[in-house]
Amino acid sequence: MSGPRDLVLAPEYQGLKRASAALVRAAGGQEAAAAEVGKARSRLSDYGSVNTADFMPIDVVLGLEAVTHGLPGYPLVTACLARASGHVLVALPDVGRIAGGDLTRAIAAHAEEAGQATSAALETIATLGGRGAGVRARAVRELTESIEASVRLRALIQEGDG
Repeated sequence: MSGPRDLVLAPEYQGLKRASAALVRAAGGQEAAAAEVGKARSRLSDYGSVNTADFMPIDVVLGLEAVTHGLPGYPLVTACLARASGHVLVALPDVGRIAGGDLTRAIAAHAEEAGQATSAALETIATLGGRGAGVRARAVRELTESIEASVRLRALIQEGDG
């Protein structure tokens, strides 16, 4: 049985509730999500309601995020938790893809991505003080690619430590 429905949650908790509701929608809605994780639809509804104290258990988050892998915003709840704790998520590279990779090429790719990210950031500053949406989107994309190149290089170097 759910508790009172007149609760007023702090904004960060409301964000977590909205992410939980979005996760249920991304998993195909309450019916599909309920079947996937073995919870009643009413429980899933409570997990996404900003007016209840019930939060989605971590096993339910894992189960639903597993079926939403690859969809926009994935992983919805995990990303929300990361933001709330002052972190960002960067997908780990597929180590199998890098196995036996060329360290020199990985360093060159890292340098190229870092250069493109720097160029995009400077263009953002120069273009209307960075207020152009398209320019900002390009800078974010380039910075993301630079971070991913750094993570790949890090994984490749760590792999050599084993």
